[in-house]
Amino acid sequence: MGTLRFAIRSVARAPRLSLAAVCCVAVGAAATGAVATLVGATLLRPLPFPEAERLVRVWFEDGTDPRRGLSIPELRDLGTLRSFDRVLGTARSRIVALFDDGAERMRGEAVTAGYFETLGVQPGLGRLLGDEDHQAGAPPVAVLAHATWTTRYGGDATALGKTLRTERTVYTVVGVAPPGFGGTVEQDAVEFWAPVGHYEPASLRENRRSRPAWAIARLREGTTPEAATAELAALGRALAEQHPDVYARLRFRLEPMGENWRTGLRRSGILLGGAAALLLLVASINVAGLMVARVLDRRRELAVRAALGAGRRRLVAQVMLESLLLVATGGALGTLAGPAVLRAFLEMSPVAIPAYVDLRPDATALALAVGFLGVVGLLAGVAPALLGGRVGPAEALKEGGRGAVAGGAERRWGSLLVAGEVALTLVLLVAGGLLLRSWERLERTKLGYRTDGVARMAITVSAQDARDAAALGAFEERIRAAVAGTPGVAAVGLVHPTLPPYDAYRPRVRFPGLDPARSEEGLAVGGHLADPGLLPALGIPVLAGRNLEKSDGPRSDRVAVVSRALAERMGGLERALGREVVVVPEPDEPHMPAGAFRVVGVAENVAWDGLGEEDTGRYIRYREGDARGAGEAVYVPLAQYPQRLVSIGVLAHGEAAAVIEPVRRTLGQAAPTSAVHWTEPLADSLAAEYAPSRFYAVLVAAFSTSALLLTGVGLFALLSHGVSRRTGEIGVRMALGALPGHVVGLVLRSGLRPLLAGVVLGLAGAVAVARLVGSLLYGIPALDGASFIGATAALLLVALAAGLLPARRAVGIDPMRALRAE
Repeated sequence: MGTLRFAIRSVARAPRLSLAAVCCVAVGAAATGAVATLVGATLLRPLPFPEAERLVRVWFEDGTDPRRGLSIPELRDLGTLRSFDRVLGTARSRIVALFDDGAERMRGEAVTAGYFETLGVQPGLGRLLGDEDHQAGAPPVAVLAHATWTTRYGGDATALGKTLRTERTVYTVVGVAPPGFGGTVEQDAVEFWAPVGHYEPASLRENRRSRPAWAIARLREGTTPEAATAELAALGRALAEQHPDVYARLRFRLEPMGENWRTGLRRSGILLGGAAALLLLVASINVAGLMVARVLDRRRELAVRAALGAGRRRLVAQVMLESLLLVATGGALGTLAGPAVLRAFLEMSPVAIPAYVDLRPDATALALAVGFLGVVGLLAGVAPALLGGRVGPAEALKEGGRGAVAGGAERRWGSLLVAGEVALTLVLLVAGGLLLRSWERLERTKLGYRTDGVARMAITVSAQDARDAAALGAFEERIRAAVAGTPGVAAVGLVHPTLPPYDAYRPRVRFPGLDPARSEEGLAVGGHLADPGLLPALGIPVLAGRNLEKSDGPRSDRVAVVSRALAERMGGLERALGREVVVVPEPDEPHMPAGAFRVVGVAENVAWDGLGEEDTGRYIRYREGDARGAGEAVYVPLAQYPQRLVSIGVLAHGEAAAVIEPVRRTLGQAAPTSAVHWTEPLADSLAAEYAPSRFYAVLVAAFSTSALLLTGVGLFALLSHGVSRRTGEIGVRMALGALPGHVVGLVLRSGLRPLLAGVVLGLAGAVAVARLVGSLLYGIPALDGASFIGATAALLLVALAAGLLPARRAVGIDPMRALRAE
């Protein structure tokens, strides 16, 4: 206890140095603690379900999509396998709920029997879905999410027994889920649950081509994933024999539950964990450097203690304890800041972490953080402890005053620490520079359509507002005219299914001259059912022929506008005009275009169908560095194929956000029972697409900037201590006629060699790290010269600034006062 009290007093006697060391560790500990909590909660901690290690997902893969859903008949097929003792199906569902204050589109999860029991979910209020609710003829019931119950029903217990009305079904509310459970459709925050039999139409429940369900299966006790995979393969072969047209290209795939969203987190977790670890290492080296300087200042004190009988082991332990004390203090402060840093991570994260994951720190995260800090404490204490242990009575007392020059061993320790700190910082700076330049290049990419001033929204048209196809076409024309007449609106265009930057539907087309290898099944293109206002509203130019026109109505010839990329496949822009393109019919989508369409126009390529889904979140998939290089698309008149779901692009005279509420009110008056959703400026939608690039760039840049500041502080502190210890020497030099420039050079040269050595080591490490982050880059090579040069220049400038301040102090030393002090 006495040793600890002495360590505390010793640390307190050097408040500036101690504060600098504590702050260095706190910065690194906050970042590391946040990453440790994230990694522990999402990758190390089991899912919060009973026997979670036995829960698996079963998907179909077809060579392009590794995670396709299953049909209801295929769920029943899985239930016959001996490998599973429970098979659940969940379908991502959407309803338009009709409330007294208007229609609202709600996100739900349609589930099969046993869903809540298998996941161990207990009701927050009322009851959950039971087996009786899934029987044929059972009345439709629903369970509300806790957040829905509190926001829509005010958290009132009388919500039980109330109804949730849609056009097709009236659900009775029988229960409320517990807080924190958001379902198992990981990308959604589920607002309600209903039996799948009351959500999916009977025709689709028996259709093997309709695959809305995500399967959750529980392995039978003692069954291995390999055995289950083999049994799934046998089932796949049997289905292919029975239904060769359906299963020719499909294969079953089994993976642990949660793997579909954990895949993306592993990549970001490795990147962020590595960046945080480097930052913490920089902090530990900084602390080590500061403690080395402290030990050099205390050589006389340590020598006196050695002369009074303190052994080498005791001196080493004392210095090590002081280092650990500083690290522990900084670690405690950083840990307190960790939750706030984690919240900032998650706000920027492109990965949708499921609602059922508990992100509060637990024993695993605490153990990781403590382990990291323990390693940092040891690393930070080794160098100063070894130096302190080398002090002998005679050696130290011979060295005399405070102006004594450090010995060779001390200089080597200082040089090694500076070089290591500089190298690690440069690695982080290069990685951050690469990601920032990639993000900047991505945001500057021309996508082929206007984003500024455009608002996007969608409307799901109810049967009350338009009962049949004929009424639907007239209704769509009315809402287009109503929106166009709203104050602040410059232009409006309608399209099914969505506006960019979200997916078009993917029809297949054939035309004379198509590559024979693709002619049988057709070429996959982006499909858009559009009105004449869409291309002008989005600023997409027509390069040849004409745009779709109002006269291209239900009774007119079937015509189409194709993109430049598709026209070039057809022989060129002018040759494509007047030719026919055949849209291959889809058996499961009889309401979508099919047959021959005459090409009347060619529009510019758009990065519309270049968007896709990865394992987590959305991303922009560019080909050959050209955002519009994969822009084969076909535009068909919406009036000929009216749809219940219509997206609306609104070009505003000013800011896009300013017209959203006026247009919503207009639509509410024109379509009182139809739900309006997906309302946001188009630029905001695009920003969501750039989220992964922004996420990695901003966080790594923040870590690298922190490391740069720590390096600057560390260099400044070490050089300042060097000036203090060499006050007498500098005074003698100035008394003998040394010019200020010579003194400045003397101070700067003391840090030049380790700085240059660190730069060389850092560039070598940065080359290796750059290759690792290469898959995250867009538009720049992994060995981007500007990033390497910029990072090196920034580091050298900070090092120069850190050295000039002590040098300026050295120039101001009064030779006579310095000599008297000695």
